[in-house]
Formats: sequence, structure tokens, C-alpha cells
Amino acid sequence: MTIDSRQSEGFRNLERPGPTTSSPSFRIGRLLSRVLRLSGLVRFGLRLVSSDCGNSVSNLVPVEMAHVEAIVGDYTTFLDNVFSDLSQLKIDVKHYELDHICYRVVTDEQFEASSMALGKIAELLGTVVLGGRKVSTYKLHEPIVYNNRSIALIELPEFKKSSKNSYPLGLEHVEFAIGAEADLQAFAHDHPHIAFEMDEFKKANNPAIRVMLPNGHGSVKFHHLPLEEVIRREKLAAADHQ
Repeated sequence: MTIDSRQSEGFRNLERPGPTTSSPSFRIGRLLSRVLRLSGLVRFGLRLVSSDCGNSVSNLVPVEMAHVEAIVGDYTTFLDNVFSDLSQLKIDVKHYELDHICYRVVTDEQFEASSMALGKIAELLGTVVLGGRKVSTYKLHEPIVYNNRSIALIELPEFKKSSKNSYPLGLEHVEFAIGAEADLQAFAHDHPHIAFEMDEFKKANNPAIRVMLPNGHGSVKFHHLPLEEVIRREKLAAADHQ
């Protein structure tokens, strides 16, 4: 009997109700345990991942079976809200690349668990230390597809206990690349009704401006180059100095 057939048989057996399987969580736990054991994945174990982009709702998910949505939450609703708010703010982004999404964690344990899970479905492009905390960037093997956009990069910042901002667990911001030769200040001036945050405007490497979205839907940053290109250039520069 093949692994696949044993897995199918395991699913059929566990779906039959029994005197001790009245609890849905108990049945799910037995199901996952049986599948992992039969498929030889038990050596990797289980971990807690977030299943909601706005709240900390944890579920037992096998790392190998995790889909990006099981790790970062409901990205479709998150992006729906982002684009709806941008339309409300009259910021036209149809010609700009949405180059990455940022997923926030609120504990060191969540950072390590999310890093492990993303590592199973994505390539780690790099980890840098910014503001005293690690920020990792992952490129999904299967990009998120949303309204004819392909979004391959997930940014995962480590929780920063000293941060003046308080972020909930979940998807927090997206970033658009508006072009290497674009003028961020002119972009801001073209939207005089928007109070852009300019904290990162004077950064030497890929400066950015940010707008906080209404209705508590996070924020949007605008910068020159896609994050993957920034990482590529940083690696080349590092290699040149070796």
C-alpha cells in the first residue's frame, strides 16, 4: 500500500464518528496525528500558526502542509481592504508594483515559528538587522495571486519590544515600487490631501513615504525599487567588499 493510499484510508477511518470523537477539535487532532504518522512527517512535528490576519487565532497546522494563508492569515480580505482604502483616499496605484506584504508578530516565539513555516514554502532571500531587530524576507515558491497581481515576497520583522508603535499579530502593511527615477516628494505633492509620514524619506537606501489607512487597515508605503531588487543590490555590494 502506498503512502497516499494509507493517508486516504486514514482520512476515511477518522471521519467515521465514534463514542470518543464528539469534539471537533479532538477529531481534527487525531486526523492530523494519523496523517503525519502515516506519511513519515511526524519527525517535523506540529506548530502553532496564525489563521487570522487581525487577531491571534491559533490552530495546529503541520509545517509541511501549511499554505501561506495558514501562516499569515486571510490575505484576500486584507488586500481588499487596502485597495478599497486607497481608492477612498484617491491614490491610483494601478501602474505600480505591489512588491511585498509585511506580516507582524508580537512574540519571539511567533517570529521563530513563522520563520520555520515560511521556510517550507518560500526561499529566504535574506535577513538584516534594522533598528535593533531582525527583518527577514521570503520569496514564496507559489506567489499570492490577487486581481491580476503576483505578490511573491513576505517581509517578516522580529518583534521589537522597544517600539513606540503597538502592532497586532497579522498582516500590517504593503509596499509599492513607483520607479527608480520617480520623485517621492512630487508623489506626495500630487496628493495634498494625504498626510504622508516622512520618517523614511531621507534613507540612503530606497527611501519611502507612508500613509496610514483609514478604518484601522494598516498602512501603505511607497518607495523607488522593489524589495527583491534592493536585496539583490545589497548582496552584490557586500560581495564587492569581500
